[in-house]
Amino acid sequence: MKSAENAETVLTRLVQAARDAVDARSCMISASLGGEREFVQSAGADAESKSAAGAMLTALELARDREAPGDELFTVRLSPGELTAICAGTIRAFQEVRAAAWARGVEKCVARVSIIADAEHSDGQLDAVASLACDGALALAVAAQREASREFWRMRATETTERNARARSESEEIARDFESLERMLASGASRGSSERYALFGATLAEAGPFDGWIVAIATRKGLRPVASPQPGEIVALDEKSALVRSYAEQSVLTRPGFPSTARACAEDRIFGRPYICVPFENGAIALASRTPVSESLRARVQAMVRRLQPAVKLWWLEDELGRERELVRKLGLRMFAAIDEERARIARDLHDDQAQLLSAAQIALSGGHEQARGIFKRLETELRRRVRELRPARLGEGGLEEALRAEMARLGEAGIKARLKRSRRTADEPLSRPVQELCYQVAREALANVLRHSGATSVEVAIERTNGAARISVLDNGRGITLDPARGGMGLQGLRERIELMGGRLTIDSRPGATRLVAEIPEPV
Repeated sequence: MKSAENAETVLTRLVQAARDAVDARSCMISASLGGEREFVQSAGADAESKSAAGAMLTALELARDREAPGDELFTVRLSPGELTAICAGTIRAFQEVRAAAWARGVEKCVARVSIIADAEHSDGQLDAVASLACDGALALAVAAQREASREFWRMRATETTERNARARSESEEIARDFESLERMLASGASRGSSERYALFGATLAEAGPFDGWIVAIATRKGLRPVASPQPGEIVALDEKSALVRSYAEQSVLTRPGFPSTARACAEDRIFGRPYICVPFENGAIALASRTPVSESLRARVQAMVRRLQPAVKLWWLEDELGRERELVRKLGLRMFAAIDEERARIARDLHDDQAQLLSAAQIALSGGHEQARGIFKRLETELRRRVRELRPARLGEGGLEEALRAEMARLGEAGIKARLKRSRRTADEPLSRPVQELCYQVAREALANVLRHSGATSVEVAIERTNGAARISVLDNGRGITLDPARGGMGLQGLRERIELMGGRLTIDSRPGATRLVAEIPEPV
């Protein structure tokens, strides 16, 4: 017994043999396998007898429910009265026929048999044939049920074996990946920043058919490539870059990598073969493959990147902390240098100006009192002015606009036309006090440089508020800055470092006739 099809074939032969045994008008056999599948076969061309045989099978099922409900092992036989009643209701000449109907069940399998033959056969003959046919059908049902069960468990065993094999293979693969990750983490702990990211790329490349890679890390100026096995592959990334797109969308991208495509990007030209871009929290990695990137390989690389992401983020934070420490160190050096320079300037001023006034006062003392009084009054005025200059730049009681207009008035006294522009948004959404203070210090230092060094005749100061930042710019038409415009003087450099420490930036674009200083300072809405 190999299949349901074989069971039906055997049942067909069985019903034909039972019919032939008593030359029956009709024979019908039903075999039910576990209540889930039922085979019914019949033999005989007499329509009335066939209808009666079907009614007997139904009566057997009702009798089974009545006499042996729920029993797995049972035998049911229709009585002569029940058989006569069924034949009388379906066969016109029911006096000319005899019938027998048996049902047996075991192991949730049920067999039912009904036979209708001419009256010349005895009841004993029909009962014997029906009983034997019922035993045969039940044995057939049990065998088919057991074969189906064996086939089911064979399939389950095969599936389980295959699943265990896949799980074992995946487990071994994960174990190898973890070993690679552990080696990477252990090795990366003692390496520099660029070496760490190169180790990260090489570790992921070893996990698959990858022979090229680029690691890009997020910076304040955007995504920047930091490591690759080929130095020539570390190029600037534009907005069409697959790495930039993958990081911006935080989605995995699979690219064919052929530069002839209509929407080729930098990585297409670099690799020239299929590659995959996988983002992580602080950057993205592109891996060039020797073969097309399958879904399983894609999932594996994603899983490895997820496992490595905490370590890469730790490296990124360490790099950021190092940069901040270096910035603080430079700021401290600049501050002390500025203090020393200011002390030297004060000493020079005291020597050049105040010492001269004191000498004049000594000469005046030997003369008239009015002359001496005038010189001492001048000395007092100069000392007060010096003290005011030594105070840090503060807004005072007024706001940023009032303080800037006061500074611009000094320019007007020197013959320099000054204009203040302010966007409507800064009026509707005033800047916070700390940001106003820093904007004022930037503008004051820039205007002081214009007054002292530029030779300008006009200055424009503009204040605006953008999304998440305050922006102040100072534009003059002077001769330009002769120093390195990227650095500026001591005062501007100190301001630049303070602004960068706050997450902003200060830029200077200088040429004869147009020098623009722009400071952008974070200011959440």
